[in-house]
Amino acid sequence: MVVLSTENLNGDRTLPAGAFSVYWKTLDGTVSGDSDSLRDVLGSRLQKAIRKNVINCRYMDGGIRYSVAYAVFESTEETSGSLRHTAEHEASHAIVAVKSGLGVTGISLLEEGPLRGGVVCNWKANRYSMPDEQLIISSLALAYAGAVIEMERTGKGIGETIDVLKWDRAAIEDSRRTAVEWQISTSTEETGPLSEAGLDLAISLITEYRELVQELADELMVKISLDEQEFSEWCAASAV
Repeated sequence: MVVLSTENLNGDRTLPAGAFSVYWKTLDGTVSGDSDSLRDVLGSRLQKAIRKNVINCRYMDGGIRYSVAYAVFESTEETSGSLRHTAEHEASHAIVAVKSGLGVTGISLLEEGPLRGGVVCNWKANRYSMPDEQLIISSLALAYAGAVIEMERTGKGIGETIDVLKWDRAAIEDSRRTAVEWQISTSTEETGPLSEAGLDLAISLITEYRELVQELADELMVKISLDEQEFSEWCAASAV
């Protein structure tokens, strides 16, 4: 992990309280301008580093000091495997949601906190902005998106994949129950065609926008979480 840092120095050329480079070295105190949750996530990552330091650049621009903070980690499943898989899984949910006309209010790899792991999307709030059947299919595409990525990675079928994705399976079941409540289907047993349409839509969108899924996964590997505004800004910058 490498971070380029610019820090405004005090008048006597000393670092102010809450300097990023000081926190990187010591993990003590706070980081000025950053939230507690971001500091905690950064701290938890840096505690696992086998080596970390800050290299100060000789060149200074007025009262600004440039430095390079780095951390070296052992190659583990967390750092090289499962975290990336999670990032791609959640990124696929988010991209399919956006491309299906659904709003995303948060996306995160965090296990705790207000944006606790997953994509936050209140798809039912879109009712009356599109036909009910289309909305149900879009919600099913959203729910199936992560499974599509997992199937490609593991080579397993949709049934076997969904069985181990508890939250995705629950989202699919919620969409099918909602289809009955909205009188699109007479029973959940008869929502099969809707479910198949949702899966087909998820596969189509991920195939078409795979590069965006990977780019968003890259962003999540760095940022860990994006709130609604941050995600909206990322979408604008990436022309989503």
